[in-house]
Amino acid sequence: MKLTNNQIYDYATRLAAEFSDNSLKLPIKVNFYLQKNKSALMTLAQDLEQNRQNIIETYGTLNEDGTQYIVPTDKIEAAQQELSDLFGLEQEVTIYK
Repeated sequence: MKLTNNQIYDYATRLAAEFSDNSLKLPIKVNFYLQKNKSALMTLAQDLEQNRQNIIETYGTLNEDGTQYIVPTDKIEAAQQELSDLFGLEQEVTIYK
């Protein structure tokens, strides 16, 4: 199934939130495939997060505390364009049903 990186990131976030509730009991087949999908999507989402962080580090500078990157106003548009390009890319993802 072809998904954009934005869809992958959204699905991974939602699946992670759903699986944080341990009281949810599903049939074993459903649970198994959801776990496989979650694992695959989380791996891809982590790669996306790393790339997103690299873009922010490229365009930004560390704040005085050294805790986060701040992108200067004159570089926001370029950084946003790279982020849009990254999250607009499509990937083939195996989704189990």
